[in-house]
Amino acid sequence: VVGRLSDEPIRFVLNTHWHADHIGGNESLGGTGSVIVAHDNVRQRMSTEQVMAFFGRTVPPSPDAALPVVTFAQGVTFHFNGDTIHALHLPSAHTDGDAVVRFVEADVVHMGDIFWSNQYPFIDTGSGGSTRGTIAAVDAVIAKISESTKVIPGHGTEVSDRADLVAYRDMIETVAERIQAGVDAGKTLEQVQADQPTADWDETHGQGFVKPDAWVKMIYEDLSR
Repeated sequence: VVGRLSDEPIRFVLNTHWHADHIGGNESLGGTGSVIVAHDNVRQRMSTEQVMAFFGRTVPPSPDAALPVVTFAQGVTFHFNGDTIHALHLPSAHTDGDAVVRFVEADVVHMGDIFWSNQYPFIDTGSGGSTRGTIAAVDAVIAKISESTKVIPGHGTEVSDRADLVAYRDMIETVAERIQAGVDAGKTLEQVQADQPTADWDETHGQGFVKPDAWVKMIYEDLSR
């Protein structure tokens, strides 16, 4: 895809978080001179062994050539190709190193894996992510964009908009409130799953990567901590 836009070398690579499907090209691109940029926690997690309990696997440290060479704590701004590009860290959302990328003049925002279009999101609590943090992160973006802003999800095939993001946020909050009520009542995970707190969205969101029972388990364990 990039080759159809330009045959010039790729100067910058911005990682929205540390997961393999978002950093898989780092080593190759870094080897050709691209400057890899990410949040501080992305480099930290890539530098050490990580355990992803949801998948039941251990992720070894990345090779040095794949590591970000420029990192930031709160955010960073690029002035590039006639656009102003803000990368803003939103804490404890999908992970503890998420960056949302806003192309100001183009009126486009890339959400990374904080937003999954028409799917239940994977919230990596083992990497510092949280249900409440995801809701707060989406709220922060909603407050900054307009009805005409194009919203790019980390997963999903559809370019979305502010209304889609609001509906996504409301879905997560409603499911979280239902599960929290079960947790507060002392219900077991199995009892909460039997209550089907995701039933309103299973047809539209439940066929993706994260299935309904797995998503309920993910949120239940997060809210029970």
